Amino acid sequence: MDQTKKNKSTVLIMLLVFGISLIGNLFNVINTNADTVSDDSWKTPKMVILDGSGKEDITDKPDLSGFTSLKANFYWDIPDDATITDGETLNFQIPDNVQINFDKEGVDKVVKLTSGDNNDDVIGQAVVPYGTREGAVTLNDYFTLTAHNTNRKIELSFSGRGLNTSGENPGTDPGDKAFMVKTGWNNGSDGNNPTKLTWQTVLNQNNKTVSGLVVNDTIGDGQKFDPKSITIQDSKHNDIEGVNIDYTSNSFTLTFTKPITDKIDVLYNTDITTTFVPNDIYSWVNDVLSTYTGISDEVGGEPAAVPGGPIKNYTPTAIVNWGASGSGSGHNGSVVLNKVDAVTGDPLQGAVFNLVRSDGSTLNDASGNPKYQNLTTNSNGQIDIANLPVGKYKFVETKAPNNYLLNSSETDNEHEFEITASQQLPIEFNFPNHRDPSTISGTVTLNKIASDTGKALSGAKFDLQKSDGTTVAKGLSTDDDGQISYGNLPVGDYQFVETSAPDGYDINNSKLNFSIFEKQENPEVSMVDQKKTGTSVPDNTGKVVLTKSDSKTKSVLQGAVFRLENSDGKVLQNDLTTDSSGQITVDNLPAGKYRFVETKAPENYILNENPVSFDLKAGAIVNVSAVNDKEDAGTIPVDPTDPTDPTNPINPVAPTDPINPVDPTDPLNPESPNLPNNPNSSISQSESNNPVLPQGSSTNYRNDQAKLPQTNAIRSTFASVSGALILLMITLELLTKKHVFSEKVSQK
Repeated sequence: MDQTKKNKSTVLIMLLVFGISLIGNLFNVINTNADTVSDDSWKTPKMVILDGSGKEDITDKPDLSGFTSLKANFYWDIPDDATITDGETLNFQIPDNVQINFDKEGVDKVVKLTSGDNNDDVIGQAVVPYGTREGAVTLNDYFTLTAHNTNRKIELSFSGRGLNTSGENPGTDPGDKAFMVKTGWNNGSDGNNPTKLTWQTVLNQNNKTVSGLVVNDTIGDGQKFDPKSITIQDSKHNDIEGVNIDYTSNSFTLTFTKPITDKIDVLYNTDITTTFVPNDIYSWVNDVLSTYTGISDEVGGEPAAVPGGPIKNYTPTAIVNWGASGSGSGHNGSVVLNKVDAVTGDPLQGAVFNLVRSDGSTLNDASGNPKYQNLTTNSNGQIDIANLPVGKYKFVETKAPNNYLLNSSETDNEHEFEITASQQLPIEFNFPNHRDPSTISGTVTLNKIASDTGKALSGAKFDLQKSDGTTVAKGLSTDDDGQISYGNLPVGDYQFVETSAPDGYDINNSKLNFSIFEKQENPEVSMVDQKKTGTSVPDNTGKVVLTKSDSKTKSVLQGAVFRLENSDGKVLQNDLTTDSSGQITVDNLPAGKYRFVETKAPENYILNENPVSFDLKAGAIVNVSAVNDKEDAGTIPVDPTDPTDPTNPINPVAPTDPINPVDPTDPLNPESPNLPNNPNSSISQSESNNPVLPQGSSTNYRNDQAKLPQTNAIRSTFASVSGALILLMITLELLTKKHVFSEKVSQK
């Protein structure tokens, strides 16, 4: 009896332990699934339909006119706990009131999805089979990577037109009975992209009598107007008479010389000049503006004059869209700082910053050490930081780039920004710095001009002074071009003072002021001298004529190209070319020493590298000459000789009778091959370690994406079932022994 009680106690304890273990395993499986499986409702995208301008939401309009240009947009917001796999598929439906633009008849619409962080990274693609309304997005491993597994977004946009599905009139668009409406549509294609657009403007839809009507139509970017395509017709398609048309490169104006009493329909074409690239949506916009001086109150009435002048009608804008785009992003937040020159906007390398929280505290790593300290702008002037948690931050500049200054106040050396949970694109901003004035130097150029001829005056003398009269340089004289150029001037205010005028001219006593500063490093100033009364200024110029000829035949040569230099080698004129008379003529050349330098010889002639120098006196005409040698004509070919006649061929030898073949002997039995004891040691390590996939296998072997089976739940279930079976067997064994024992006791 005691043994029976003991057995019962043992069974109860084992059952209790097993029950607790089983319940624990079940809870573990349930919790594991709850942690890893997200609600799939996010896979149904939010859909928004916008008009062609992207400003008006027309999602809730069930029927749209075929004249309505639009964008159908799909948005997926992926929860952080959702599991995305490589090859994940997301389905979407094109609304019944939208017809998307297919690039080519019979060809599916395919859109690449690129990363919002870097448009060069393809994260998947969307496909809408031609003629259907059901599409699918297929993703790659982008969203499985740690850098992109939070704040995950997908956007997909298609250009298209409206569809009327109910059969009811959704409005003619244009057709809202306004005085003037406009629309446009694609009207030509190269098989992949549109090449031509047609634009329509409807005027006076209420058929009133209108006088003094003027219509101005402006063509938007990416188009070229075709003037021959324009038609101006009434409601019965008759051409309107009495219309003057004025064209510009991107617009035209219609002036109606007679009152109109009917609806006017203006049609014309534009050729598309836009360069297309994949994965983008393009928009073309045209505007129209009309005015009139009189309009009747009723149909057929007399036009009443408009008080206060012409009535200007609003400017309806017509838009045509084409293309599609897709993008996605997933990150904890990124920011891009651009360090730029405050004046030029050029990027600046070498600025040093610390990134801290908005309250000034540092961001620390897992060990408690500060992060994002002493960040330096790169060659593009940028600091780029990704995966910042949601929060408020600021960059603090601690060192300016070389030759630049830190900003004067502490707050100007900081820039605050905020990372939000909805952020999809990097926050990007410019951080400007001003040049250190001590590093700036400039060059001033003074031009001295004659009041009577407008020609440059040489020989005028100036002193260069600071604005307070301190002398910088004395006795500066204008050259043959009437100029003084003076460099290496620090930042400051200066003035030129004329001390001696050219012969025949009066000194200009006014001070010629200028400044050197960050925004003006190389100023140019001018001063005019007045001719003295009752005096004549001798002409100090002359003329030179160069003649180019063949060195042997002396015939003139056209097409030789020269440049004209002064005695110092300064180039005065380029690309001077000999004419049909072999000549170059230069007039109004100031007296002095010059030279012609040949830069290109006439065709079939050798370049003459010897300069042609000459000394020009005032009022003189100088004639100079230059010759060229003709290029070597080359070796004259020799006439070929007649080929010799071929000799007679040798007669072939008669073939001999074939020899009978010898009967084959019985083959020897092959010996058994010797099998090697060890594998061939010549196999390289790389050949022996890597598995060889069978030919035609589609397995994509990638170490970085190898996936192990999830065995935790399987093992837990297997352990529970196995334990239950073992416990059941033990229970049956004990109960059997109990029954046998009871029978033996009763027999006794």
